[in-house]
Amino acid sequence: MSWGCAGLPAGATVVTKFGKLGWVRLPLHARYSDDALRSVSFFEGWTDDELEHFERIIDRTRFRAGEVLIAEGQSGQPFLVLTAGQAEVSQGGKALRRLEPGDHAGEMSLLDDSPASATVVATSDVEALVLYQRDFDNLLETIPSLGRRLLASLARWVRERARQGS
Repeated sequence: MSWGCAGLPAGATVVTKFGKLGWVRLPLHARYSDDALRSVSFFEGWTDDELEHFERIIDRTRFRAGEVLIAEGQSGQPFLVLTAGQAEVSQGGKALRRLEPGDHAGEMSLLDDSPASATVVATSDVEALVLYQRDFDNLLETIPSLGRRLLASLARWVRERARQGS
């Protein structure tokens, strides 16, 4: 393996974005492992190939405590799965639920471009897998079976939430 700038493998990219969210995109070689993805209930039943393809389009992102992960009323917000830390979901300033590792939010943003219906704020330092609608749309075009798998996981989650009444 050859190494490039700053000790990263050649070809690895690091993109940093310091906007109002203050998040950082990690080097490509810092991927989330298939085993770790498999431990998240959202990915239950996914094949190794599906997890590998999904891993290629997601970002592993770190947020500091107090940072907004998803902003209510804003379009273009991400779908995210917490892998470490905790966050709080609120709507209109009212706390709705706490997110723990393995929980996710922003799933409806993958399906339409409507503004986010809730705010998600990190209550501790958080690591999350992040997927934006544009990447999901590309996925649907290039690997339709994986898009269907993701939609099935979203539907299962929505159905479970409806049963719980939350």
